[in-house]
Amino acid sequence: MENIDNTKVAAYFLWEVTGSESALGLWHCAEDIASWLERNEFLSVGDVRDVLRMQQESHEYILFVRKIAFRLFIYTGRDDTEANWYDAERLLYNSEWLHAVTSLAILYSQNKGDARGLGIKNETVRDYYNGKN
Repeated sequence: MENIDNTKVAAYFLWEVTGSESALGLWHCAEDIASWLERNEFLSVGDVRDVLRMQQESHEYILFVRKIAFRLFIYTGRDDTEANWYDAERLLYNSEWLHAVTSLAILYSQNKGDARGLGIKNETVRDYYNGKN
């Protein structure tokens, strides 16, 4: 149940900042962002905040925000790169959203190879955690 609650919170804030009307797309986006965080070992709010404390011109900061902005583009279809970038930053600085997606990342990490009980809707994410790719 914790997975669904965290996904709802993350998807809500994705909707709030992007205005996308695709509820399923936002749900998939939240799962994909959490999966990316997990695969890159950002398993706590502190891990993400360490990147956010870097100078905005730093290579690490730019790459990190770009990964989130790219997922916003993929799942909302909005090709305004500047808007996607600023929305990614808004999300990353939102404590509630950040807690929700890092909590998902932790759950994904704890259930690698057997994610059946997590109710992951994004097929690519679900297959990854069930060991299919």
